[in-house]
Amino acid sequence: MDSPFPSKYEMFGRILDGQSPQVRELIQYALAILAVEDGTAELIEQHVIDAREHHTFRTTVGEMFTVVKPE
Repeated sequence: MDSPFPSKYEMFGRILDGQSPQVRELIQYALAILAVEDGTAELIEQHVIDAREHHTFRTTVGEMFTVVKPE
């Protein structure tokens, strides 16, 4: 599985392998929020695709990633 996260978070891609889609979304979203809280990322865009909220973040080194907000 490819991780939506920038290189700093690549190790989490391996942790997420084998998890259910709901668990993956929850963990990915939680990690994104932690990155915002620790100042290494900022929320730059929110949009809805197929009735699901997608949040795009940019890290302090300029990498961008998008995660789906869990239901």
